[in-house]
Amino acid sequence: SGELLPLRPGLGLRTAKYPVPIVPIHIEGTFAAWPVGKKLPRLGLPISITFAPPVDPKPIIEADPKTAANRITRTIADRLAAMARKSG
Repeated sequence: SGELLPLRPGLGLRTAKYPVPIVPIHIEGTFAAWPVGKKLPRLGLPISITFAPPVDPKPIIEADPKTAANRITRTIADRLAAMARKSG
């Protein structure tokens, strides 16, 4: 459908365990360029890539380690959704 799917919890779980900054990236135009069911992509259609500022998980973990994994995943999902709204 080209819509943003929910993020899986492994992102937050892994980041809570290994707290490194996460850079949200939004890629626009790939669904139109290569729709489901097509054997080859359509050439010449624009594809754009947008990088958001990194999300530092350390403050999220320090605020409440028990819920950090879910809050990290939600933070990244919210950033990606905001990026998709801006581009659409």
